[in-house]
Amino acid sequence: MTGPYSPNKPGAPQPPARPGTAESIPDPWGVRRAENLLTSLEGILSARVVTTPLGEVSEVHVLAQSGLAPKQLVRNIESALLAHLGLKIDHRKISVAQTADVKPIEALDRDAVRERVLQRAVLFENLTVAPGRRPHRISISVTLSYREHTESAEEESSDTPGTGSRPRPRRR
Repeated sequence: MTGPYSPNKPGAPQPPARPGTAESIPDPWGVRRAENLLTSLEGILSARVVTTPLGEVSEVHVLAQSGLAPKQLVRNIESALLAHLGLKIDHRKISVAQTADVKPIEALDRDAVRERVLQRAVLFENLTVAPGRRPHRISISVTLSYREHTESAEEESSDTPGTGSRPRPRRR
């Protein structure tokens, strides 16, 4: 590449950012870094920092779980931004919305997920298809569970369509 702009030379001037791209938006102290910091705070699900064209913070919006006092959340946000980024924000620029229904997927407990699975009507546990005891036969077994009850059924049938017998469940 010829001219004053060279991407391979350290310290060389860079070409001007194209309008409308992420490179053209001023980000003097790192908006994404601030948003990541805020979402790392306890109880905050998402955060957006809005800046002026000069890069000054004009608004901070957060979505938080219910149960925490909004006033305390605002103090936590102010403290985190000042301590981590050296950025002092007026508390009046911070808005907090709270929800009880949205939780990040990382917060789901395995036991809670398993509990929801067990509330299904019937849970499919196992299916086995194997050669039967006699030639041209197959053996099929299935295990289903409902809450704490488990049932299994086994059947041997012809391995060609239309010549099988009616299934008869056998309990184990």
